[in-house]
Amino acid sequence: MCKQTLKEVVKEMCRAYPGGRSAMAGALGISETTFNNKLYEKNGCRFFEHDELEAIEELSGTQLLVAYHMERHSIVPATKVEPENLDAVELFEIRMNLGAMQGALSVLIQNSISDGVLTDEEIKAIDRKLAKVFGYAAGFIESLKTVYGIKK
Repeated sequence: MCKQTLKEVVKEMCRAYPGGRSAMAGALGISETTFNNKLYEKNGCRFFEHDELEAIEELSGTQLLVAYHMERHSIVPATKVEPENLDAVELFEIRMNLGAMQGALSVLIQNSISDGVLTDEEIKAIDRKLAKVFGYAAGFIESLKTVYGIKK
C-alpha cells in the first residue's frame, strides 16, 4: 500500500464491502451521487470527514485506513503475542520468520548498494524494512519470555 492516496484507500475499502460503492453509500445513509461527490470533491462537496472514513473502514471490515496512516508516519506494528497459543514449536516458527525477514533486509540492502549509490527512495525502503524487522524481533523476544520465562 505504498504511496497510496486517501481516495485510493476509500476506493479499496469500497471494493472490500459487499455491493461496492453504492452499498457503502447506502450504509452511510447518503446517495451514491453524494458519495462520489465527496470522494472526488465535486459540486462543492468536501472530502469525507474523519468519522466518515472510520465508518467506511468499519463497514468494510478492513484495516486499510489505519494501515494508510501508519505508512504515512512510518509506523510499524509490533507482532501481537498471544501467550495461550505459544509453545516451543510456535516459537520456532516465529524465529524462522524473523530469520527470513532479516534475510530479506540483507537482500534489499545488497540490491540497493549494487550500483554504488543509495537513493532517497532506497534509504526509505531500507528504513521501512528495518522497522518491520525490529518490530517482529520485539515480538519474538516477548514470545521467548512467554514460553521460557518464569511462570507466575
